Amino acid sequence: MTPVDDRLVQGFAESPRELAETLRERCQETCLSEQKAWREAIRAQAVNGDAVSSVDRPKRLAELARKRHELEQREEALVLSTERDGLELDRRADASPAVVVCTVLAEDAAA
Repeated sequence: MTPVDDRLVQGFAESPRELAETLRERCQETCLSEQKAWREAIRAQAVNGDAVSSVDRPKRLAELARKRHELEQREEALVLSTERDGLELDRRADASPAVVVCTVLAEDAAA
């Protein structure tokens, strides 16, 4: 047994106040050490960029959807231009049908 445990056992028979005080101190020490461990664990976690507030989230999602759409259009334009040049590239299985159907090369659009 530790000295604190010995005091608890002895204090129980000798002085309820001392026992209560020892228990309170021990609980505080345990709580503070656990709190410190949690704080250190949280600090050790990687931060994934800047957090987006709930207010800004819809605007940010719309911006990301627009950027993704632009990238998919560029991708489809590359596929079309390689086909025009005699090379064949496979499209991604998850390519957007709307982008595949609606993307036109600039020279084809001018005709």
